[in-house]
Amino acid sequence: MRAPQNDPECQATHVSAYRTLLPGRGHCITTYAGDGHPLPPFHGEPFPVHLGEDPVAVAEHFWSLLDDDNRVALAVKAVSLETGEAAIHVINAYPVAA
Repeated sequence: MRAPQNDPECQATHVSAYRTLLPGRGHCITTYAGDGHPLPPFHGEPFPVHLGEDPVAVAEHFWSLLDDDNRVALAVKAVSLETGEAAIHVINAYPVAA
């Protein structure tokens, strides 16, 4: 969900569906777009990104591209096109309570 004009009373939900998944390619949705106070929200379609085969390496690569002051969490989900088996790797900037 998004809150246009940073108004929590005005939430919008967008759904993207892809009929064909291509090996090594993904679609990125981010929370913010650019700098500012407040940070401007992401808008538009998910954008294509090149991925590797290892979800941990992919997560660490994209985590390293994020601004240290604004990054909170990142998740990468890899799905085998042959078996449908999924692997998820999450990086969180803050400790998670047990």
